Amino acid sequence: MGRFRELPPEQLGGRIVVDANNYYPARDGHFPELDDDTTTSTELLAAHLPDSRVVKAFNTMNYRPLAERGDPDGGDERLAIYVAGDDEDAKERVFHLIEEIGFAPLDTGSLAEGGRRQQPGAPVYNNPMSVREAAEVVSAPPTAGAE
Repeated sequence: MGRFRELPPEQLGGRIVVDANNYYPARDGHFPELDDDTTTSTELLAAHLPDSRVVKAFNTMNYRPLAERGDPDGGDERLAIYVAGDDEDAKERVFHLIEEIGFAPLDTGSLAEGGRRQQPGAPVYNNPMSVREAAEVVSAPPTAGAE
C-alpha cells in the first residue's frame, strides 16, 4: 500500500486493476486520510488511477486457503472472496475470475462502503468463511475506522 503512487496511471488507464493491498501504518507509513477514516486505501488507489477501473478483492484471505481451498463444486460451502467497486462491469469480470478458481464472489458494495468491510480489523478480514456465513456478516453495517 505504501508505494501505490509508483503505479503508472497512464499505462493502467482503461484497465481493470484488482487491489489486493491492505494498509498497515507500521509497514506503509501513516496516511492521515486513512488514519482518520476519511477514505479507504482503495479509494486512494482509485484517485491515483483515475482512468482505471479499480476493484478491491483478494485482500482478506491468507495465501494458504487461497491456494488450497478453491472448490468449483462446493456450492454455498465454497469460501467467499469479497469484491468492492464502483464499476459494475469490472466487478462482474472479477466475479467470474473468482468463480473460475473455485471460490464464491461476494459483493460488499462500493469502494467506500465495501472497502471498509474488507479492510484489516473488519470481521471478514483473515477469517475465511463459506459464502453462506459471509453473506450474514457482510449485511451488517461496515466497521468505521478499522483501517
